[in-house]
Amino acid sequence: MARVDVVVHGRTYPVQCDDGQEDHVRRLAARLDGAAAEISGGVSSMLSDAHLLVLSSLMLLDEAETAQQEAASPKGAEGLPLFDEAAATVRVQEITARIEALAQRQDRS
Repeated sequence: MARVDVVVHGRTYPVQCDDGQEDHVRRLAARLDGAAAEISGGVSSMLSDAHLLVLSSLMLLDEAETAQQEAASPKGAEGLPLFDEAAATVRVQEITARIEALAQRQDRS
């Protein structure tokens, strides 16, 4: 079993993983750190580490779910997903509303 130290939002965390998976764990931690930086830059700095982790995780899970849905969507002749501009616009509006709601709730705390 390997051990990797990862840094998320300025804090170092030890993580155990299978041998050979160290780089993969580092890449995942870098994505989480990026999400945390994006959220903490757009919302009050009064977020606790736990709250920031929850918001970052939700954002990344939303991205993963969207990617799964896109992978399952119908493909055109070139094997590329068919683009539905109306659906994309609605999705962007939904995500924007969710982020704005999170920011407003945080500002009230």
